[in-house]
Amino acid sequence: LPRLFIIGRRGWENHQVFARLDALPPDGAVREFSGLDDGAVAYLMERSHGLLMPSRAEGFGLPLTEAAARGIPVLSAPLPAAREVLGDYARWLSPDDARAGAGAVALLAAAAPLRLHPPPLRNWSVYFTQADALLRERLQPASAPAMSGERPR
Repeated sequence: LPRLFIIGRRGWENHQVFARLDALPPDGAVREFSGLDDGAVAYLMERSHGLLMPSRAEGFGLPLTEAAARGIPVLSAPLPAAREVLGDYARWLSPDDARAGAGAVALLAAAAPLRLHPPPLRNWSVYFTQADALLRERLQPASAPAMSGERPR
């Protein structure tokens, strides 16, 4: 049976999920890790078979990019921000299709950890250079109409 490590703080509005997690044995196949430092998170990720992100509401999804930068397979809901950043790198799965998600997890768990070629990810320097160029393009004043002495009607 694959093990599922849930890393990070609990969100909100998930009382039923939290109740189910709280009822699990502490040394079982599903474990929660909250408050880990960056080194501990990196240690767990490096030894993982993949990253699972079935979220319906995640914003940018920093864990997705951290995993992809390490070549770790990503299984994720097709959220717009995630698709924009990861493109075809991730395997996009509906959070409503439990059978497809379980099958994808089973395939990853059945073999030795796979490492993929990381996708090209923008770094902060490139991001801000692109953002600056876009802002300069969009915020340039429109060419003023030639002055002809006529008043606009």
